[in-house]
Amino acid sequence: MQDLIDQAIIQLQTDIGAEMPRVSLQQMPYPCYERDLFRMYVSAYFFPVLMTLAWLVVVASSIRTIVYDKERRLEETMKVMGLRSGIHWLAWFLNTFLGMLVMCVVIVLFLKLGDLMRYSDPIILFLFLADFSFATTMMCYLVSVFFHRTTLASLVGVLVYLISYLPFIVVVAIEAELLFWHKILVASTA
Repeated sequence: MQDLIDQAIIQLQTDIGAEMPRVSLQQMPYPCYERDLFRMYVSAYFFPVLMTLAWLVVVASSIRTIVYDKERRLEETMKVMGLRSGIHWLAWFLNTFLGMLVMCVVIVLFLKLGDLMRYSDPIILFLFLADFSFATTMMCYLVSVFFHRTTLASLVGVLVYLISYLPFIVVVAIEAELLFWHKILVASTA
């Protein structure tokens, strides 16, 4: 269409019917769209629930071990032996975070080998899950600061983790009724 308009303008301005080189385009080859309801429901509804439940045990155990360390005063014992406090916390962080990264690798393998996210790049999926693991680890440390009893800290940590998932369920349930600016507001606060 643009080619025809350009030729018409040039012909009107120059009174010469010169033949211009034609522009031809071809779409990039891409597989046909497949409407797979199972894949759509699994990736939209079941995958977030599965991710939340997969990290539930890790959240409870990491909060329990951090508070147990505080309850038994193991950090002070390590200070007496010459270990700096920052190194001690770095070791706990790496212990928790690397355990979650192993889980990220397993989840990415399941998603790619199970053909649930066919066109997604596994490296991007891993980075997304690693970011989620980092945020979850930081939440575990935040919750563990407020408690001195291991059992209570684990229970409250799991409750805080599950309650932080509830806004997602509500937004997915009412997504059809949300206006554009509501969605922008929800995305910016998340």
